Amino acid sequence: MPDPSLSVPELWEQIIGFLPTSSKCADLKAVALVCRSFTSPAQRGVFHTVSFVTGNRWLNGRQHDELAESARRFADIIESSPHILSYVYHLRLHNADPGCYHALAAIPWSHLRQLYVQYPLPPEAKPDLTRLIGLPSLRELDIRTWGDHPIDILSSCSTSLETLTIAPEYQSKPPEAPPRSYPRPKILDLKMNGTKPFIGYITDLFDLTSLKTLEWWGLPCPDLDRFFLEYGQTVETLNLSDLRDAAWDNLSLSYFPSVTSICTLSKITRRHNKILDTLPLDNRVLRLSFYAERRTPNEEIQDIARDLEEVVLTRLMAVRSVEFTIRSDEFASEAMRSLFPTQRSLVDRHRELFPRLRERKLLSVCIEDLKLE
Repeated sequence: MPDPSLSVPELWEQIIGFLPTSSKCADLKAVALVCRSFTSPAQRGVFHTVSFVTGNRWLNGRQHDELAESARRFADIIESSPHILSYVYHLRLHNADPGCYHALAAIPWSHLRQLYVQYPLPPEAKPDLTRLIGLPSLRELDIRTWGDHPIDILSSCSTSLETLTIAPEYQSKPPEAPPRSYPRPKILDLKMNGTKPFIGYITDLFDLTSLKTLEWWGLPCPDLDRFFLEYGQTVETLNLSDLRDAAWDNLSLSYFPSVTSICTLSKITRRHNKILDTLPLDNRVLRLSFYAERRTPNEEIQDIARDLEEVVLTRLMAVRSVEFTIRSDEFASEAMRSLFPTQRSLVDRHRELFPRLRERKLLSVCIEDLKLE
């Protein structure tokens, strides 16, 4: 039942928010034309996230600038209807050209909270990106690039920044960055894939003493243990990628005394059990998450599952949920269907592997967003 304290415009906004995602933008545009009362809530939905995306950066061997024209049209819309700018909270740029960055940097953003930049960043666009990441309203910055990462511009980040994702695909030694003016942004959520020089940049430019979420992709780099020791004390949610690699053998979860949720983007192995065993006995872990095991049952998998149950039930005294997730596109494959003809058969498989977790109602198996148990 809707909150009785909601005003009529707020009520319409909630109702309009239930439109199906697949056709939401077109539906919102149609709703905005129905009557004046619907215009504002519908426009909020249309402009909440603004994306400039192109699949190919190069066309016939030459850089194309199709997004620059789109960005200029968007700037014209804002100029003619400035109230719309207060509806824009998320800006996404994928393969954007210099003209696109230039047009967007000239807009007087007032409420922009999240900026997402993916794939090659043209050198000519760096001054405009520097202006965007310095916006006082910005809370989240996500930069994922190919080639050399523009990490040197991070010294210009707004002090209001709280969430930082930095993920270069390839990286030579970073350029020298200008010194950071104080106070530094206090980062609460850090997602990172980098090397030792990257760690040095991040710790110099940002205050990480209050981290709540830490996500690390890829293999550990030199000095990562020291990084975990210094900044892991306050982390509550820890996400690590493929722990199957032997490079993680020396990882100790004792660096994270406040952690309540641990997610690993890999299937369970003996290494998981060894790493979980490094948790202190008074740990506060409530949730564990893994990728679902999709191989046919064998003695090794059964042994690993049995050991995991033992670690969970003897070391994680506060745990409330042990989750296994599989992507639905993988489930749709022929090989997958030959092992598990139905989604229920996948659930049953994990019920068999983890009988004690099932008995204590701790086991959860999900296929993407669909919870099966």
